[in-house]
Amino acid sequence: MPTNKLLSERRFIQARSDAKRRGIGWELTFEEFMDIWLSSGHWPECGIYPDQYCMARLGPDIGPYKVGNVKIITNRENCEERIASDEWKANQSRCMQGNTNAVGGKGRTGLVWSEETKQKLAAKQKAFQAGLTAEERRERALRGKKQ
Repeated sequence: MPTNKLLSERRFIQARSDAKRRGIGWELTFEEFMDIWLSSGHWPECGIYPDQYCMARLGPDIGPYKVGNVKIITNRENCEERIASDEWKANQSRCMQGNTNAVGGKGRTGLVWSEETKQKLAAKQKAFQAGLTAEERRERALRGKKQ
């Protein structure tokens, strides 16, 4: 299967750079990289969309990219495997700690307003709306319902 040499080299360099950026080892030469892709038969379908193909590590994403530890699967399959892994779930849990926007959080800031503050805000809102025409108030109300 003939391939565009420049495109092949760019994909190799991009994959190697992505692995390095994510802190994952890379032990594939350009020739090994191309052999794996070409033997899979999916080189023309390589891409970033869910039904396109990517190079993934075996198992729950353990070890470096190297011969014997990679496979060619769709991006959708790769994402499903990653989400199913315990390591991914633990990482997501760590990322959400302290996130007040998460389910069960206190809201955007985590602040609870005093009654005095609520009254001040209500007064400011009322004063602001008093300066609006009836039509402007209706438009604002409709915009609020759409969001």
